[in-house]
Amino acid sequence: MAKLEPIPMPKHPDFAKCSARSSGFGDYVDCLSEDPYYCFYALKFGDGYLCFHPERNQTVARTEALRKGLLQEGPLSIAA
Repeated sequence: MAKLEPIPMPKHPDFAKCSARSSGFGDYVDCLSEDPYYCFYALKFGDGYLCFHPERNQTVARTEALRKGLLQEGPLSIAA
């Protein structure tokens, strides 16, 4: 009989590695992290994931600043 592996439980993300963008409707935020499947704050929605982290708007601001080259990659965040 094959041994069953336990299903990994959702975990709290490393906020410094999170990335996100505004979804364009309401106050919803799209998660852009590499593996949101195991994130405690990610919710599967259509083909992607929505982010419900309490500081998701700061993540959006940090991601935009990184994309525009206004911020170096690292643990710093931008207050919304």
